[in-house]
Amino acid sequence: MSMKRCIVWLLAPLLLCGACSRLPSVPPQTSETASAADTIRTVQPETEAPTQAFPEAETTVQTDAETVRELDAIAARYGATGVQAAWIRDGRTAGSYTFGYADRAAGQAVRDDSAFRCASLSKTVCAMVVLRMQTDGLLRIDDDIGTLLGFPVRNPRYPDAVITLRMLMAHTSSIIDSTDFLDSRNAASSVPLRDLLSRRSSYSGARPGTQYAYSNFGVAVLAAAAETAAGKSFETLAQQYLFRPLAIDASFSASTLAQPQRTAALYGTSGNVQWSAARQMQETPARQIGQTHHIYQGNLTISASDYAAILCMLLHAADGSDTRLFPQEAAREMLSMQFRSASVTQGLCVKKAEHVMDGRSFWSHTGSNFGMYAAYVIDPADKSGVVVLTSGANAVKDGSELPNICAEIIRTLYTRALG
Repeated sequence: MSMKRCIVWLLAPLLLCGACSRLPSVPPQTSETASAADTIRTVQPETEAPTQAFPEAETTVQTDAETVRELDAIAARYGATGVQAAWIRDGRTAGSYTFGYADRAAGQAVRDDSAFRCASLSKTVCAMVVLRMQTDGLLRIDDDIGTLLGFPVRNPRYPDAVITLRMLMAHTSSIIDSTDFLDSRNAASSVPLRDLLSRRSSYSGARPGTQYAYSNFGVAVLAAAAETAAGKSFETLAQQYLFRPLAIDASFSASTLAQPQRTAALYGTSGNVQWSAARQMQETPARQIGQTHHIYQGNLTISASDYAAILCMLLHAADGSDTRLFPQEAAREMLSMQFRSASVTQGLCVKKAEHVMDGRSFWSHTGSNFGMYAAYVIDPADKSGVVVLTSGANAVKDGSELPNICAEIIRTLYTRALG
């Protein structure tokens, strides 16, 4: 088995499993697919080359076969069509793993650079963009979102209570995933955001800032407020603050990736196509400033290795070892308790995962949509972490706060690859 080497920005060589792209019992790889899986990947930035580099990784070595077998067994046990994972040691991307198919009909294997729509892992990226905007003085996270949007936003039950960007990121804003919002996401022309936010059904009965309620709509409003504050689409802001400086090919729309052909199809647990790669690449959502609220909370399309690069940046910023792309104050704000209850400890678009591994407390996020079950965990104490993206897997949870397939892969990598 050959060892793949993947170059992501100037972070470091990735430790790639030599047995990557083991495939379920589906049509065999073509020689063209097999060849592509062994190529060197470089992502060319759209702007000048980045000037920041994290510490160099240790010498690249082959992932041991037993770890690969364990990961393959987990992927197969949960019926995954495709799996992609990357892990972080000492704030550096240290390795990656792939399994199965990005596109079964085409016989295209999952590669390290395959780009998955990662569902709610998008939300952490949204928060990072907003915190960078605060650093540049474009907004403050304790701003009234109505001031940013240009129209009043109040829970009608509490007309005196300001709703802030911080509340949106902590999921305490009282803005909820109403049927009106969920329906608007699927409409060819979505309901105007102002209209949605004027409806009583868009709010819970809790006073803003007092109760946790996970909200896709809240993060959609966050992105809309950021757009109006900057006068730019949120996609442009994400490219400006994160993707281009890190030289990664990611987008909130697969059609605008530099290499859209990397897009992976999303499969249901029965192996049926939930969202084909072709359909994703054909989507060209109109980005009307402050109005395209149904895109950003879940449509980020990215590889696990590139997502790990973003988390490396966050971890380095948090301990102050490298703050040129992300300020330490913003990282520490993000990775701090914003709300706590018996069931949740919430940061800014991150939350605590206390039951994934004995003796470990992680900051994490999960994602699920169209057959995608995803999760990441990071531990700022030793700057370690794991990103897992899966398609077509069983979604069962066993109390670890993460989908079982993600939790098992994370535990295996922390035990075998991260020590």
